[in-house]
Amino acid sequence: VQSLNSVLIIVCCVSLGLCATVVVQLCGVVFRLQESKHKLEERIDSVARCHIEIRDMEEEMKALGESKEVNSEMWRKTLDELQEQMRRARQSRASFQAERDALSGDLADMRSAHGDLMRELSAAAGLHARRCAELSAEVRRSQAEIRFNKWRFPR
Repeated sequence: VQSLNSVLIIVCCVSLGLCATVVVQLCGVVFRLQESKHKLEERIDSVARCHIEIRDMEEEMKALGESKEVNSEMWRKTLDELQEQMRRARQSRASFQAERDALSGDLADMRSAHGDLMRELSAAAGLHARRCAELSAEVRRSQAEIRFNKWRFPR
């Protein structure tokens, strides 16, 4: 195509009666114009590819933005659920603490009552031991008296 254009230019220049230097200069200008056109077409193709790439990136950024919104919403819901669980756990802890305090008070009362009962039982056991000792002494005295009476009043 380039050589055909050059031939056409030479034929036109010769038919117009232009000299060889002008023809050479015109051929050089035509060649530079063709190179410039070729570079311009390459740049247009490059700009078109960049435009497509930019459009793809914008779509990807939009998708990422939507994904970010979805992820943010999911994390917000998860955070809300965890905060609710924490609130319920704190309430449960407070009720367990109150129940523990009540049970501690009941345990202290039961220990006190147990201590009182053990003192009463200990005192009663001491009284029973003393009464048992008294009865044993009385039995021994009675047996001694019976032996004495048998010895004194044989049958």
